[in-house]
Amino acid sequence: MRRRVIKLGSTGVGLECYLTEDAPSCVHPAVIVLPGGAYVLRAAAESGIVAKRFRSLGYEAFVLRYSTYPGGTPYPGQAAELMEVICYLKDHSAELGVDRDRIYALGFSAGAHVAVTLAERASDKEIHALAGVAADADASELLPAGLVLCYPLLAVHPLKTPSELLSISNKALFGTETPTAEECDSVDLVRGVRAGMPRTFIWQSAQDAMCDPRDTLRFASRLLDCGTPCELHLYEEGAHGMSMADDESVEEGASAADAHVATWVMLADQWMRGVKDTPAADSAE
Repeated sequence: MRRRVIKLGSTGVGLECYLTEDAPSCVHPAVIVLPGGAYVLRAAAESGIVAKRFRSLGYEAFVLRYSTYPGGTPYPGQAAELMEVICYLKDHSAELGVDRDRIYALGFSAGAHVAVTLAERASDKEIHALAGVAADADASELLPAGLVLCYPLLAVHPLKTPSELLSISNKALFGTETPTAEECDSVDLVRGVRAGMPRTFIWQSAQDAMCDPRDTLRFASRLLDCGTPCELHLYEEGAHGMSMADDESVEEGASAADAHVATWVMLADQWMRGVKDTPAADSAE
């Protein structure tokens, strides 16, 4: 394995690269890992060990150190950081051994929120400017071939009970610990689903107490209504933050291991290998 860290020019964030030994002599699909952490941190259990697992499966793997609160670019700047990564991988595909038509974004929790934000706002001129991309750039060239969403944060609900982490997360998203219902609606990605988004693979536990699985079901339903192919796995048992749901993940801080839930890695791998030449996106302003 060849590992290095790249600092992106426009947004200034870091990109950890986990490259196969034969790159660039052979081209491989690529996975951009976006760890969760409520926009406050980037969980270790959802970072390098995930990239290494997918590298072992034959992917060129990357971890995006997207901005977190405090100190980082405010939301939705993280979507611009992901956009810049996608452009970088396509521009340097020969050097990195990446198949530029098979670049996937794999996000956990808040990292999934980043990936979906980009999918829904790829034509947003504010995001283009932050990413150093031309205002009239073709949105289809700024998106991944597909999304892999792991227990995704898709909607933010007003807090009913005190929670220090969620209060800080709200501060990161809204600038206040107690956003109004209208402010929560502004980052509700279920409402933002539109035709032409990338094909999507989703997994979650029905017992997830942090991100409501009902939001995931609504999101998947909207994707299907818009004609976007979607594969959804809702496991009966399991907690939020399981990462790869194996012992190695738990050692890095994941919430639990479960052999049944751990099948998501194999399922996502099979799904990604079946996705190529994704239709062009038609993201709205």
